[in-house]
Amino acid sequence: MHTSNAAARARRLLDWTRSRFSTAAAEESLGRSAVLFAPHPDDETLGAGGTIIRKTDAGAPVTLVFMTDGSRSHRHLMPVGQLRELRLSEARAAGMALGVRDTDMLFLGHEDGALESSFDAARAQVAALLRERRPDEVFLPYARETPADHRATRAIVLAALGEVRARAVLLEYPVWFWAHWPFAPVAARCRRELLRSWLDGVLASARYVGELRHEVDVRGVLERKRAALEKHRSQVARLVDDPRWLTLADVAGGAFLRCFFQEREVFRRSSFAP
Repeated sequence: MHTSNAAARARRLLDWTRSRFSTAAAEESLGRSAVLFAPHPDDETLGAGGTIIRKTDAGAPVTLVFMTDGSRSHRHLMPVGQLRELRLSEARAAGMALGVRDTDMLFLGHEDGALESSFDAARAQVAALLRERRPDEVFLPYARETPADHRATRAIVLAALGEVRARAVLLEYPVWFWAHWPFAPVAARCRRELLRSWLDGVLASARYVGELRHEVDVRGVLERKRAALEKHRSQVARLVDDPRWLTLADVAGGAFLRCFFQEREVFRRSSFAP
């Protein structure tokens, strides 16, 4: 197993190296209009919650788009319909805590875990939204994310942008990327798993330094980001007295969750031009 001390030392070295190449968001960019596409409720807060707060504080029009209904997370312990309604209400509460108006939160309602099967319908919905809102910035999942709905969200958004021939600044935010060593300790049961986790960690470290070079200072709004995440109660609290009800704090012994409360949120920034 990788020790937490070794991971912490590696993270400090990476942070120092990355700081030599990173670019801080200009203050005026915080006022630009934006649409954020979240594969599931809570991704918006985890990946870019501090940035959303800073933008809404600056008066920027921000739209949150939830691609799926979030009904897969704990369906083994709660009826699907009840969980779907719960996660919808949690997302609304979290969005309001981030400063987003209720009328600027859109729920596309696709089945959690099966977004790829709804690709064409979702692309049409996203294209219609982009035509209507014409955002300056589009937030979408980072290209290296592994969950299927995250990959599908990114592909759908890019396809819709191409369809409407829209120009926008793309800001890709990482979520499950942080589950790699050295950002979170990884247990290995054998030498082969140890080697694989080490190689994955090397690749993740290189991408952290080389790709996630755009950053937003969120030191002044971290407590508000934490308060917004608390609105996603099903993800941060055990609502059913059963150890199988896992929360974000259960991932990697809490190290994964701590990654979202650093002083800066990081993004891969690029420009989209048809």
